[in-house]
This record gives sequence, structure tokens and C-alpha cells, in this order.
Amino acid sequence: MKISLNWLRSLIDLEMPPEDLSAKLLNLGFETESIETIGAQFSGVVIAEVKKVGPHPNADRLSLCVVSDGAETCEVVCGAPNVAEGQRIALAKIGAKLPGDFRIKKSKIRGAVSNGMICSAKELGLSSNGEDKGILVLGEDAVVGTDFSSITGEPDVVLDLDVTPNRPDCLSHLGLARELAITLGREVRRPGTDGISEDGPNPWPVAVEDAEECPRYVGRIVEGVRVGPSPDWLRRRLESIGLRPINNVVDVTNFVLHETGQPMHAFDADKLAGDALSVRAAREGEKIVALDETEYALSPENLVIADAEGPVAVAGVIGGLETAVTAGTSRLFLEFANFRPTRVRRSAKRLAVRTDSSYRFERGADLGGIPAAAARATALILELAGGKTGPLSDTNASPAAHRPIDVSARRMNEILGSDFPDDRILPLLKRIGEIFQDASGRLSLVPPSYRLDLATPNDLAEEVARHLGYDAIGEDPAPAHLPVPEPDPVRDACAALGATLCGLGFSEAYHRDMVSETALVRFLGRAPKPGDHPKLLNPLSEEWAYLRPSLLIGLMGSAASNLNHGAHGVRLFELGRVYTQTLDGVRERLTVSGILAGPVPSRAHWTGPGREPDFFSVKGAVEALLRDYRTAWKTPAAPDALFHPKACLELNIGNKTRGVAGLLHPSVAKAWDLGDRPVGAFEIDIEELPQWKARRARFAGFSPFPSSSRDLSLLVDAGARYESLERAVGALKLESLDSVSCIDVFEGDGLPVGKKSVTLRLSFSHPERTLKDEEVQAAVAKAVEALAKECGAQRRG
Repeated sequence: MKISLNWLRSLIDLEMPPEDLSAKLLNLGFETESIETIGAQFSGVVIAEVKKVGPHPNADRLSLCVVSDGAETCEVVCGAPNVAEGQRIALAKIGAKLPGDFRIKKSKIRGAVSNGMICSAKELGLSSNGEDKGILVLGEDAVVGTDFSSITGEPDVVLDLDVTPNRPDCLSHLGLARELAITLGREVRRPGTDGISEDGPNPWPVAVEDAEECPRYVGRIVEGVRVGPSPDWLRRRLESIGLRPINNVVDVTNFVLHETGQPMHAFDADKLAGDALSVRAAREGEKIVALDETEYALSPENLVIADAEGPVAVAGVIGGLETAVTAGTSRLFLEFANFRPTRVRRSAKRLAVRTDSSYRFERGADLGGIPAAAARATALILELAGGKTGPLSDTNASPAAHRPIDVSARRMNEILGSDFPDDRILPLLKRIGEIFQDASGRLSLVPPSYRLDLATPNDLAEEVARHLGYDAIGEDPAPAHLPVPEPDPVRDACAALGATLCGLGFSEAYHRDMVSETALVRFLGRAPKPGDHPKLLNPLSEEWAYLRPSLLIGLMGSAASNLNHGAHGVRLFELGRVYTQTLDGVRERLTVSGILAGPVPSRAHWTGPGREPDFFSVKGAVEALLRDYRTAWKTPAAPDALFHPKACLELNIGNKTRGVAGLLHPSVAKAWDLGDRPVGAFEIDIEELPQWKARRARFAGFSPFPSSSRDLSLLVDAGARYESLERAVGALKLESLDSVSCIDVFEGDGLPVGKKSVTLRLSFSHPERTLKDEEVQAAVAKAVEALAKECGAQRRG
């Protein structure tokens, strides 16, 4: 944002040089990106009048102008497109010196002699606008023959400031003057509003469709105005900050915006259809030709100002060309309004239009400052363009005030770790807002309407630090003995789980807690029903519209991305929170999830062919992860749509279902671009993990004698579960049996319909001797008998 130092000094007494002012603003949080000096850095320039404009004999884009300074008349070649007869212009005569040590000489341009140069504001160093494309046209009150430096005033300094988004109140000269007045202890000179007599026409009624989208709309009729060039002082003010003067009415609207920070718009009232306006959402199919002469197709996302025939302005963004103020305008409708920042931002973004007004509305304009800005603009228009006006129409004449903030010097020092005395803090706070004292002596501060960033004591403490100086806060050396942090069982347990998974070859992933509706539909297999899943009221993007119900949404997306970019084997896990919608609100749970996709190197040799994950890969990873806890696997009562119905188990800990593990359903894997390969996944609720009863490790002696093992190939029903086979053998309590494990499952050709082959490995040993073959065979026979009786298993081969 560009700030004119002369303009700023008209509002507050500032004696400091620009460099010191820049340093002061930096301490207040406003960085100066550049400092530029503009103004009368020239000599030999006079005010002249263009008597005649004719074509150049040898160049289509040049004009041959006859100009007079009252003493002499000469011909000057000019390339500006806006030169016209009767204009008062700045003429650099032969011998004149312009900024940059540029001397004007008599010269021949494309065969025509030029006896000087008609100057633009940029060429005279009067404008910081690098896009200046025309000559400087002076007002009718400029006296021909006068030295031009007599009307330009003293040189000015322009500071280009970076104002942070939380301080929209400082996007104006008055806002910065208020800020400097607080820190310097000075008074602000309020802009003049004299000369308003409300004996003119009554304002038009304005219907606001949605008060949340337009909290306040103020309007006023001014009739009998004379539109013409602005006086030099107003032109210089606008040109100093890079704005191009247009006419006295439009220039006042731009001047008031940059002086007070309140955007406004002037309509040609005679071009408005009917005698009423409305603030509403645009309708499908409506269009508007804006001031930039571009036609825009509107949608209900755009808030518009409309007359009886349709939109005449896009609210808070840009006005319409058909109702613009022109030289023939005699009656004005002045608009001063406040629009919801998010609505203006979406509207401007959709149209790809960015204006000074939208920039301020997006950050939050002052709801309570509208009447003062309206008075300032009206007074200037009456002074510069004449006419008479009536009263204001106001849809919200009493906007709600800020809530009081409890305040005390002791509390400010506690927050800052400072020791500022009361007589420094309280006078400063009184300059920020109005302080009240209740019957008990407690103080509270009500911020002014333009301070949208003040809501808590912490905000006020920041104000104290900014204005009294961060460097004034004394050093507090660190204690010799730092306190030991309180133990956090959840954090420690999560760290242990993460370390275990990393040791198993997994890589940790981090995803946002928010997901898009598209991702949620892919995860659920259907569109989410209203109220079923937590949805953000005002998401930053449609990509982050919902809170995630599962960590697997992000993991499946990342796994697919890695595989599609050439990764051969992906093992990812994430520790984070998931969210579900309940009758009592949103419920958060801490979970750990993992995904296995693609082949991993063979255990036999790292160069060997990889092996795709199967159900046992996932089950083994989960058992290794939770080896310190008593876990049990259970067949789901109802199949989980996310997992393969025949390769999925629920995990029980403490007689509660804590998670699920298995292979993803083929349709789910395909929906997430994971291909036809088997993909393993697990998700475990670890919210109560610190309360789980850990398994106490006990040493079990091992036999020094050789062990024996036997493999049993069994023919069982296709729906039989391994847990039933293991339970049948375990119930025998065979003294020499060490373990039972499943080493192979086969389904396919060569087997009876409805059957599958399962191979179990039984391991035997004795702590005191080597088992005889007869003893092992007898134990195997008992196992075969129990399997046949309990599970209907038939031994093969």
C-alpha cells in the first residue's frame, strides 16, 4: 500500500525524516518495501494551452500540436493519445531540466521540428505509477504562463508499506495516523466534514436480501452536481500514490477510500432504473459490463447491487459501466456499505477481478466508520462539484459494539513477562480504546469499531509490546534447573508404536485432518449423507471440506501416488486423529493405520524376486506392533465394506474391538488406483492404549535337546478359519507340543468343490530328553483325531 508523507502529515504532526518513520513503522509491524521521492525536481516547465492538434506528416501515432504559454506560440511533437485542443498542460521548454538530469533540446522527430515537450506526471516525477500512458492534463483554474513548479507544491515522499492481513484498519492514511498517534502520544486531525445541509432529496430505499452478507448499507442522493476536472491538490494526492485522476466525483470516491479506508461508489442516479435498489445474489444468466469495459457472466456466488432491470455493480468488487459517472452526470446516488469478507473474496476470485475496494472488504472494513466516511465524501463533492443533498438511508444505524475486554497492568505484564509501570500501560490503552471501571474497580476496554483484531487480553498485551517496544521488555535469564516435563503416556506409547513400525520397514506419513468430498465418496462408496460426517462451515478449499473419518483415506492416496511414480513396494503408516459425527457433536479418536502395497524384497536375498503382501503379512505386522499387549483375533460379525470378506479379522484387546486388519476389497483398491494387486491395510483405535493391560513377559526355559516337527495337510471346508483348527489342537494340552502354525493354504483345481487345503506345522520338544519318533507320532495322531472330530478335517496324503 502506497502512503504519501505529505498526506499523512496533514492528519498528524510528524517531524521525523522518512527513514526514521520507516523504522518506527517497522517496530509497529509494518514493513516498508520502498521509499520514493516525487515532486518538483525540474526547472523550465510552464503552464501552456494546446491551441491546435493535427496529424504528424510522417507518423500515424504522433501528433503535431500548437501550444502557447501566453508569451509565445510554438509547435511540439506529442505521442500521447489523450492530447486534445483546449487542454492546460505542462510544457517543458527548450533548455528545461527534468528529473534524471534530462535536458530538453530543439529536435527533429520524423521530419517535424519539436520546440519542447508536453510532459506526463511520471516524466515530471509527480507520480509513482509506472503505467502512466498519457500527458498530465491540468484543471481549468491553471493559469497559462505560470511556472509549473508554483502549483506542484513541495516534493513528496511515498512509502510502499506491507500491511498484514489482520490490520485492515491501517489500509488508509487515517488508519496509519491513528496508529502513529498511539505510539507517539499525539492527536489525529479528523478530516473535515463541513458544509453539508440535508435539505435536498430523500434517499432511495435499499432492500438487503441477506443481512449477514451485507451488514450495513448507507445511501444518499446528491443532485445538481457539475462533473469536471479535479483541483490540483486533489489530483496531486491521487497521483502521489499512483492513481490516475478521472473527474472530481470519481476522484473524491478514490480519495476517501485511501484517506479513511472505507470503499464507496458513486452511481449516475439518472441511469438507474426505478427509484429503489436491492442487495441480492446474482441470478443465473445475469451479466454486467463493468467499469473496466469487460462483460462478466454472474452466478449466485456473486453478490450484486441491482436496480429494477438488473445488476448495476458487483458488491464490494467493481461498479457497472452503464451507471458510471460521466461529464453529463448531474444527479448522484452515493453508496457506502459493508459486505461479508468471505463473500467478496469468492466473488472477486470467481471474476478474476481485484480492486482497491475488494482488497479492503476481503480483510474487513469498519462497520461503525461508515457515517464519518459518508460525511467526508459528501462534503468534498458539494465543495468541488456543487449540488445539494438530503439525509442518509441506513439499513443498520446502530451496529453492535465490541465486547469489553478485561484489562489491568498486572495482567499485561504477566502475559508479556515485563515490568512496565501502570502509568505507562493505562494511558497507552486509553489511546487504543475506551476504558470503563465497574463498581468493584475492575477495568475493561471496549475497542473501537475499526479494531477487528482486538478480542482478548492477549491482543491488548501485544498492543502494549508493540507501542512501548519489544526491546523495552527486560531480559529474564533461564533458570539454572529446567523443570522436568510431565510424563505423557499417550505420547510415549505413540513414539513406541512408530519406532516399531519403522523397524518393520514402514515409513511414516503425515496427511491433513481435512479431506475432500470426492475422497470421502471414494472411501464410502457413496455420497455422504447430510449430518453423517463432520463438515467444515467455512473451508479454505473444497479439497478440505470434511474432517477425515479414517487415516486410510490419506494412506491409500499416497500409496497409489508412490506406486504410479515407480515405487515397487510401499509400506506406509500414520498416527493421528479421526473424527465421527455423534448426537453430542464431533468425536475424536487417536488411531494408527498402515497400508502394504506392492512387492517387498525376498528374505532369502535382497536381489531375489519380491513377494506381494497377503493377509498374513498384515496380521504379522499388527501382532509385532502390539506384541506387548494381550490381543485376540475375531471374525467380524458383519463384513467391512472396505476389506475383502474372506481376508479380514477384527482385533480385540481387553474384550473390546479395537481395530481391523486384512486385505482391501478389490473394488476399493481399484477405486483408489491401486490396481489389481493385493493390498493390505489395518486401522487400530489407540485412544485408550495407556490403559490397556500390557503382557508381562516371563522367561520360559528352552529345551537343549533337538526338536521335531510334523506337517499336516488337511482338507477342510472352504469357510473354515485357522483359529478353529488351532483351538482344536490347543485343547488337547499335549505336553510336548511347543507351537502350531499355518504354513500354507491352497484353493483351486484338484480339490473337491467347497473345500480347501490347509497345512499346519506342529513343533515338539522335551526339556529333559530327545523325543522318540513313536511319541511324536502318537501326539500327531491325537491332533488328527481332534481336528477330524471338532472341525471335520481330513488328512491328505
